[in-house]
Amino acid sequence: MSPTGSPPPRPPRRPAAEMRKTLKPLLEKRRRARINESLNQLKALILPLVGKDSSHCSKLEKADILEMTVQFLKEVPAAPSAPEPSESFRAGYRACLARLGTLLPPPPPPATRRHLPELPPATCPKATPSPPPSVPLWRPW
Repeated sequence: MSPTGSPPPRPPRRPAAEMRKTLKPLLEKRRRARINESLNQLKALILPLVGKDSSHCSKLEKADILEMTVQFLKEVPAAPSAPEPSESFRAGYRACLARLGTLLPPPPPPATRRHLPELPPATCPKATPSPPPSVPLWRPW
């Protein structure tokens, strides 16, 4: 506030068209600077990949950098497609079995195995209801 108690006078508002005229060159300058910076980074990345010496290519045109990048990307082999879900599952299952084989002790030799009771072949347990207990279960709740 001024000593007289009234707020200081504000400068007159500029119309929107005048603001655009002022800001447009600044925005365009920033946009061009971003493009040029990205092209310089792209040049630094692509030159070693295409086998060119960066000291000899200091004055490449923007179009040359873009053309070299497009050509390089066309020559790069495509990434392999994702495997089928069932094949991915099988590969994971095999990897788990291999890892489990490294963690478990080796099976007993055949002579020792003869003395062990014969076990039935491993099967998936089936969800069968268990018989009801003869004595009711105690539950604290």
